Amino acid sequence: MPSYPQHPLGIKGMFTASFRLYKETFSKLFSFTLPKTVWLIGAVIFSYYLLFKLPIYDKTEVQVPFLMVIIAIFFDMFYVETTCAMNSIVKGEALPKTPWYKSWRSFHPKYSQVVNPKYSANLRTLLVFLAIVVPGVYVAEKLNLDVNLLSCLGICVLVLPAVYIGVKYSLVVPVALIEAKEKKGALKSSWSLVRGRWWKTFLVLVLPGFLVLWGLPIVFIEIPYLLGVHSLLLARSFVCILIVFFLHLWVSALHLIYYKAII
Repeated sequence: MPSYPQHPLGIKGMFTASFRLYKETFSKLFSFTLPKTVWLIGAVIFSYYLLFKLPIYDKTEVQVPFLMVIIAIFFDMFYVETTCAMNSIVKGEALPKTPWYKSWRSFHPKYSQVVNPKYSANLRTLLVFLAIVVPGVYVAEKLNLDVNLLSCLGICVLVLPAVYIGVKYSLVVPVALIEAKEKKGALKSSWSLVRGRWWKTFLVLVLPGFLVLWGLPIVFIEIPYLLGVHSLLLARSFVCILIVFFLHLWVSALHLIYYKAII
């Protein structure tokens, strides 16, 4: 039966335990999350053809970032449901029977308790990002600076506060789920748990999640576009969705194991 570690783990032990938890819960999570992933594929197809009706010359230029964002956002939503489901499996609880077209919010008592701090953390990180980058772009335009140069510098410098905030809040889901804390309590606990472990949390927890949710869409969708490959965009999106589908289950396992390994 799946279980959490009962003692602190090193980095290697965390990855080993997360892959073990992923393997032990995969069959149940597969049947639980696959219908919504199929729904996501349908949403991508609909959005792809809907964008063809836009009165713009290069539709691919719009479709590429749009498909990347929609894949990342939907799987970020699935991550909350998957983490709740995985924790239920470990505790020996039966997963609720949910229609593919409905959120889990109405079926699991802890879902709302978990999703609220998660979205609050995302919103705070986004606001920090916008509060720094938007004035930077405005100043650059006023001073006639190269906006492309500013964008490169922004990736390296301006977004660092948002990255810092995002890492500090990266444990809100397991904290809210396992400790049963409300929004403010989950945000505060996550901030405290990461204190003194920022770099470890970034490298072990946040970076793998970022590579799965954003790195794969960049590899399958954005990079080919930049290289001049504009064909098979929809097919590449499907391949990306399927790979992210399998890996986002492991991301949930990694978050739960990391939280259990450091408390």
